[in-house]
Amino acid sequence: TAIYATFVLRVVIEEDMSRPVWPSCPARGWQTGVQGLTSLPTGGPLTTLPSKVVIETHGPYIIGSGFETTDSTSKLSQINPMIPLNLRQQQHIGIDQPNVFASEFGCSVFSSFESMTPDLASGHWGVHAGMPAGNCSKEHHCAGGNPMSERNHPCDAVILAYFGTIDDLDAVGDGAFKKQLYRCLIGQALNMKSTIENRRSSNEFGTIVWQYNEIWPTGGWGSIEYGTPRPGQVVGGRWKPLHHWYRQSIFTDVIVACGGTGLCYVKNDVARPFSGKLEIKAVAFSNASITQLHTVDSLTLAQGPGVMQWMQVDFSEVDGRQKIIVATVTSQDGNAVLCENVIALVEPFRMNLTNASVAVTVGKKNADGSVDINLTSDHVAVYVTLTTLAAGRFSSNAILLLPPGATVTFLPFGEVDYALLSSSIRVEDVSKYR
Repeated sequence: TAIYATFVLRVVIEEDMSRPVWPSCPARGWQTGVQGLTSLPTGGPLTTLPSKVVIETHGPYIIGSGFETTDSTSKLSQINPMIPLNLRQQQHIGIDQPNVFASEFGCSVFSSFESMTPDLASGHWGVHAGMPAGNCSKEHHCAGGNPMSERNHPCDAVILAYFGTIDDLDAVGDGAFKKQLYRCLIGQALNMKSTIENRRSSNEFGTIVWQYNEIWPTGGWGSIEYGTPRPGQVVGGRWKPLHHWYRQSIFTDVIVACGGTGLCYVKNDVARPFSGKLEIKAVAFSNASITQLHTVDSLTLAQGPGVMQWMQVDFSEVDGRQKIIVATVTSQDGNAVLCENVIALVEPFRMNLTNASVAVTVGKKNADGSVDINLTSDHVAVYVTLTTLAAGRFSSNAILLLPPGATVTFLPFGEVDYALLSSSIRVEDVSKYR
């Protein structure tokens, strides 16, 4: 780091002083030579902070091990599902306190059935491709001809952690592959959700994930699928469940999250005061009945970032096998939902769900080019996920759906291909693959 800082970055600064500079990634940061707030160079000598100072972190990287691939081994490593979340109230929170910046961490994952299948023969439509794993003793090369061994990372360990079994991962075919990929995608979303909610409960300012988008349909790290004009792909990238959750709760400016003991927090990371409302409720899987657990009609938080309120909510009557928590922050008038967090207290395979009959109907095109998507269900459906070949995203996805149903909106990337949207849209939920 010192050589890089004193030589390479010194030359960079001599050419251009208009950009922030950083010693390496991760790094201890600068002691001299930059402005402390912006990391813009001052023109003085660059020196790094002492090694005992930790202000930037990398990892962990949760890898779906258990099947030999170019970047993973056949050894199955257990993953902690982090459900329920084990929150601990921290006292010294704020930008005036010692803090860290997480510049890279992630959980490996595949992409949707639509994205993965165009480059696979139908006989290999399965996360194990229906054949023995390749021999990947050489880095980035596998002998044996298994196409899924060539796709960087498997998903066995992720699926096991959240769905309790990996007995069917050798199966191939349309239905088998859709089931495997759905479980992989939801598993990644749940893992990253717990990780980031725990990080946001601490003095961490700056949380950057690895990674944003996939660079091909593989076992990668992205929350956005491969986004070039190839068969099965959406130009710009189809949103995975995790990316929808980023927008819905995980990375909202004002967030609410709860641990399994009922310890909850609301955090304001906006550089202005916040006033709004908070509701925390439990929804029963059996009949969709709602139990109000905690409400705050006048929630106020001082100017952020890093301003938090902790509260203890009574979860003693909430059995995670029978109920799920929904925590919502709205504007003061209740018209704008700022954060809606669906909080599982057990992994999906432990939920006592009734098989839901979920149906999807594509509505007419709206004046702004969007299209309403009507969902109906006869029972509570968990992590209801829509997928289509049409270019665009959904206003919300991987949702908790209560009977009789709900409406979400398809937001096209450019002009909507209504015929393609109508012909290719499909829906999945946890109970579908029991």
